[in-house]
Amino acid sequence: MTKLVNLNQVSDELLAAIPKLEPGQLKTFQCLWGVKMHDAQESTKFSEEYGKRRFNMKDKIYDPYTKKTVDIGVPVEVVNGQATEFKKFAPGETEGKFGGRFSLSGDNPDEVEIFEYLMLSNLVQNNKHRTSKEPALLKLLGVTEDAVTHQIIKPPKLVDTSKKEKKEAQEPVGV
Repeated sequence: MTKLVNLNQVSDELLAAIPKLEPGQLKTFQCLWGVKMHDAQESTKFSEEYGKRRFNMKDKIYDPYTKKTVDIGVPVEVVNGQATEFKKFAPGETEGKFGGRFSLSGDNPDEVEIFEYLMLSNLVQNNKHRTSKEPALLKLLGVTEDAVTHQIIKPPKLVDTSKKEKKEAQEPVGV
């Protein structure tokens, strides 16, 4: 995240606390603005529709480590060390019918920058340092965050015990 005079003066501790998007990784977000629509063909069937939205990538957040409110954003234009214009982000804009989910790739530097911004911004529901009273519009899928330490808690690995059970079943008993 590029630090400027008027932008992204976030503490190193907060930057270290947010999840990272590493090369080769994909992180998926669920949009939370879906509207349930009744299917006219089947009376018991509903679908969730997502209108397209465009976000100006500028926000004001609270840094719990410095105890200050700071402006964050992804600048497009910088004049005299200050951001004057910000990147716009529109999930699903290039798709036909948007299904409400989008992924960012760690192999794309622009998407890594978007991910870092989103994980600091007030847009993401599972961002534990959100300061906005407005409802969140996105949720990062596939991870949970510890509310105090911001550490990522990975889901436990499932162990396949069926091979062990098969091996035990094949061994002769009492020999």
